[in-house]
Amino acid sequence: MCSASSASVAVVLAAVLGVAVSAQEAPTTAWGDPDLQGIWVGSTLTPLERPPEYEGREFLREEEVAALENAARVHEERLLARPAAPAPPRGGGATPPARPPGAAAPPRGPGPPRGAPGRSWEL
Repeated sequence: MCSASSASVAVVLAAVLGVAVSAQEAPTTAWGDPDLQGIWVGSTLTPLERPPEYEGREFLREEEVAALENAARVHEERLLARPAAPAPPRGGGATPPARPPGAAAPPRGPGPPRGAPGRSWEL
């Protein structure tokens, strides 16, 4: 009897979860475009868009994959072989100060326009 009730609970749970998953929609922005917020990394050889020469094909041939991997390896080796950029001089960089030492700060303007009290400008 215990296994029969467990099985029925599993069937009901699967049905409920199946409906919940199928009812989900991809998030969109306020203007209706897909919301692509998140963490994006560039540590993959897969481009975000298919290059025109591969249009209409689902997979690359082994030779094409090998050529892309080799080009990426050569590019990475070339980057690693570059000399490092020199460190900035001690005591600050080459950028001059915004104003000479001892000079008075410029007067402040009225600032950016503000909305109505209590109104948020965030989307």
